[in-house]
Amino acid sequence: MYMDSLVEKQTEMVVADPDNTGFITLFRVYPKGVDAKEQFARELNDKNYRAELLESNRFQQAVGEKMFQWYMDGHKINGKYVPHIAYSTGFRTASWNADGSDAEGTVYALKTYPMNVYNNPVVMDHVINCVLAARDAVEAEQA
Repeated sequence: MYMDSLVEKQTEMVVADPDNTGFITLFRVYPKGVDAKEQFARELNDKNYRAELLESNRFQQAVGEKMFQWYMDGHKINGKYVPHIAYSTGFRTASWNADGSDAEGTVYALKTYPMNVYNNPVVMDHVINCVLAARDAVEAEQA
């Protein structure tokens, strides 16, 4: 899918459900300088990274909420309105938590539903730009 390929081009983003062949793309965005694929693999597979998984989950939520705030406010990035995207709070458990015994050992992800008839590669490129802008804004607020 095109959206998956856009996410994969970003070193600070990772597709969180690469085996999904449906229309929804679930992905995670990380702070500047973080290798998303490496970090996500650690959070997903190594219980020693539980605290980082929880921190990254809060980051996904903050970025998702920033995007929603901007959407509701009619905020524009590069002259275009910020689109509405959602986030999932625990669409899967971490591999190290396969039995689900740790209620917080789940993965949060941002998600897009590129099913609108007006959707096209230009719109999807804009989504990536908006997510990165929201990421930067959240990082600045947290600094």
